[in-house]
Amino acid sequence: MVFRFFEPSVRRGPLTALLFRRLVDYRNHLLDQLAFFNLMHTFKRSERLKSRKILGRLFEEGHSFVAFPLRAVWLPLSEAECAAANYGSTRIQVAICVSRKLHRSAVVRNRIRRQIREAYRLHKHLLNEQLQRQNLRIALALVFLIREEPSFAQLVASMSKIIGHFEKISR
Repeated sequence: MVFRFFEPSVRRGPLTALLFRRLVDYRNHLLDQLAFFNLMHTFKRSERLKSRKILGRLFEEGHSFVAFPLRAVWLPLSEAECAAANYGSTRIQVAICVSRKLHRSAVVRNRIRRQIREAYRLHKHLLNEQLQRQNLRIALALVFLIREEPSFAQLVASMSKIIGHFEKISR
């Protein structure tokens, strides 16, 4: 719609054709950059852990470690489980848990969840690289542990520790 004036069917001369090509090239360049950005820094629905069956197994059989103020509980999954849980091309599905016992207000719980989700979203490409190297698919739960509201810097540091833990596992 934007380029209607510059459609090739409308003959306006060589300058118009050149301008049209440049606009199309620029639009394609912007779309490529947007696609790259979206691949790296999104938190899609397919990356969220929603399967009750896998969540139950995760908390019963999963491995855990603490990266204060988060506890990470993770469980390696087989290809069959990934196919059943609609993993698609993702290597990791994440659940974020904030206890109602520690934070009675839903507003506070939701704010903490949003901050954890943002810290994960910004660092997930590093975690995906680790899992790609190990050829591993996992279910991960991030459980918030403390009563005080965290700073975003605390959560980012905690995500870095979690990524470091998966680096140690690969060795």
